[in-house]
Amino acid sequence: MKNLEIVWRTLADAAVTDDKRRWSGIRELAEDSGVPLSTTHQSLRRLYTIGALRPNHGQGFSVINPEKILTLLAAARDLGDDRIGSTTWAGAEDLAAKVRVVVGGTDAAVAILGCNTVADLGQRIVYTADPIDALPVGDEVLVLRQDATAAATGSRHTSVAQTYADLFAQPRWQAAEFLEALRHQLFPTV
Repeated sequence: MKNLEIVWRTLADAAVTDDKRRWSGIRELAEDSGVPLSTTHQSLRRLYTIGALRPNHGQGFSVINPEKILTLLAAARDLGDDRIGSTTWAGAEDLAAKVRVVVGGTDAAVAILGCNTVADLGQRIVYTADPIDALPVGDEVLVLRQDATAAATGSRHTSVAQTYADLFAQPRWQAAEFLEALRHQLFPTV
């Protein structure tokens, strides 16, 4: 994941998961994102332009529209940037026995939603920050490289924002169905 996207993911996750909307400044966001200060500063420009952020009088800024941040993150996400390979489900289970893996995609969506009333899981996603050996050939599971900031959380599943962006970037119909269910849970319409 690109540093720009890591900053957007940090903002979106803080807003939708922790209800954190106020930030004391760019330095706080850079530290939470694990991204250099200059890159963090650059990543906020587009968010101000589209009205997703508002400067606070005196100091810092506030997230005004987390849905816009998630949408921008999702549109920028390219799974190919982090692709290590793809494998069979048995290959992924074998990988999980050897290195730490984090479950993403539709499986992470089920964890966020609480149950699966949406669809078949389709192609699965797992992340690892560890080096791996060759994988058995298959396309049941997409194996992606996990960035250091996400790896530091120690979570078993990808974050809400990461899951949302990954589902958006997946071309399969199951991903689209889970993305819609997540969007309705995160941003219910009145």
